[in-house]
Amino acid sequence: MTLTVWLHITNACNLDCPYCYVRKSSEAMDLEVGIRSLDRVMGAACQHGFRKVKIKYAGGEATLHFHRIQQLHAYATQKAQELGLKLEEVILSNGTILQPEDADWIAAEGIQVMISLDGIGEQHD
Repeated sequence: MTLTVWLHITNACNLDCPYCYVRKSSEAMDLEVGIRSLDRVMGAACQHGFRKVKIKYAGGEATLHFHRIQQLHAYATQKAQELGLKLEEVILSNGTILQPEDADWIAAEGIQVMISLDGIGEQHD
């Protein structure tokens, strides 16, 4: 069984899509909150018999705080190993600011990327 969670990295976004439901602000998750969240999620997974944790890094535009994703990934990887859990991670992004070195790191770490193409009709295109 897999326990899936979303970590809301930030409310900020580099786009201003009229259909987006996220209220934009400069707020971002600080590292301590992220670590406490991962501790609780992984603890709950163990307590309730889950064998795998799936983390979705989202926002706003989570890649605006790419360094925070990297920090949380490092912690999640270590914690999952300590607890004997499998780990799957996904970055939800609009894809507009990812740099080649970001993509290289993502691929090397085995993290999936989900590109958000929300909207209807003309907005989607």
